[in-house]
Amino acid sequence: MKDKDDCGKRVPSGLYGRPKISSGTAQALLMHSWQLPSSYREVYILCEIQRLSVPEVAATLGRDVAAIKAMLDEARDLMREVTQKSKDLPFPREPVIKK
Repeated sequence: MKDKDDCGKRVPSGLYGRPKISSGTAQALLMHSWQLPSSYREVYILCEIQRLSVPEVAATLGRDVAAIKAMLDEARDLMREVTQKSKDLPFPREPVIKK
């Protein structure tokens, strides 16, 4: 994953290597994320909406990478359940993304 722009300046990894999600999808995901337990919601928002890498989230929250990976997997499973019940988002398929 690229961590510097073309001028050699450090940039957040979420800006490179991962496609952006559309603003409508981000809003819907954010709305549904409130149904998650707070610790899972925090990890989900940082990884899936803010597009931070797992190591960045681990450093931000002061937890180890393995714990964040496990929480993110569980949060994704919970979000699939939430969104399948509401039928508002295209799950279990991949969310609509912009490149």
